[in-house]
Amino acid sequence: MLKLLKAEKIKLTILMCALIPFGINSHAQKASDTTRLPETSTRFGLTYHYGFIIPHSQTIKDVANSYPQALEFSFSRLSTSYNSWEKCNCYNQWGASLTYLDFDNDPILDQAYTLVFFFEPIFTRGRNFKLSGKAGLGLGYVTQKFDPIENPTNLFFSSNWNFPLMVGLNLGYRVTEKWRFNLTASYNHISNGRMSQPNKGMNYPMGSLGVQYVINPTSLPERTVNKERNYPWNKYLVLFGTSKSASDSTFSDQGRKRLIGIQAGLLKRLGTIYGINAGVEVIYDESNKQGDDQSDDDGYHAFTGAAVIGNNLFFGRFHFNQQFAFYFERPTPTSKALYQRYSLDYFISSVVKVGVSLKAHGHVADNIDIRLGLML
Repeated sequence: MLKLLKAEKIKLTILMCALIPFGINSHAQKASDTTRLPETSTRFGLTYHYGFIIPHSQTIKDVANSYPQALEFSFSRLSTSYNSWEKCNCYNQWGASLTYLDFDNDPILDQAYTLVFFFEPIFTRGRNFKLSGKAGLGLGYVTQKFDPIENPTNLFFSSNWNFPLMVGLNLGYRVTEKWRFNLTASYNHISNGRMSQPNKGMNYPMGSLGVQYVINPTSLPERTVNKERNYPWNKYLVLFGTSKSASDSTFSDQGRKRLIGIQAGLLKRLGTIYGINAGVEVIYDESNKQGDDQSDDDGYHAFTGAAVIGNNLFFGRFHFNQQFAFYFERPTPTSKALYQRYSLDYFISSVVKVGVSLKAHGHVADNIDIRLGLML
């Protein structure tokens, strides 16, 4: 009996000794998996979009009665490094998307193909849910454009090449470590930045449902945002410029004209991600005087000025600026008294920034410009 118990004891000891390495290896593997999680996660997505066109002008009302659909393939990367966090004061994804867009109005509008580069800051996250914003800018090709004889009702696009812009809000749900579902609401705009006329541009909100595959999942470490109590008033100065197409009432091309401007003002940060701004801007726009019969006496002015007021969203080095501007003097007799400006800036240093902005009268885009700014 003792021999039997002794034999069983020896077998148990041998078995335990044999299992110890596996236990150590398993524990080490778990620890290793935790410490070796990649800092960068690569993601591929497939998204279906459905929306409608906003009829922002009576001249496009009939054509705007359409419901665009789109299929998007995207590639993005998310970095968990401190350097990436510091640039945004949040975790964020960078990426690009290729989209096939059907405007649901053949043969007037037909289809478009776009390449958009986007930035997606993550606002909040839970165990399985994630709320993020999204902003993008790119290049698009539309298959149908305005033609005075063959396609006279397409006042949206007068050139095949256009610039798509988008802003949106995304709710993500993690199904497994590698699979995600995304529900997105977005506001989209596409126009040629008034490189040619007519350029009514198209505004189309869309709802989207997508699936995303993560090649190398990673975790998001907890980080603390440094919050200041009293932010100072900052002075800023911005120079901007572009070129615009000038045309007469029949959309006859009168050539491209210079637009240069300067804006100066004050910016006050009220919190970690929010601030307000106010200032003035002066613009010299040659396209407002495209005809010999248009003089200052007729109400056409190459020089215009405006008072601006707006708000800022801060994501580290990235600033998103929305402004309302009130003309001191309207550039043309038919111009509205109010316009909007949307700017996206990136700070190269604490003083110098570069960016792009869109100027619009209501839902009608006027021009897209490039900008160089200083914080003083």
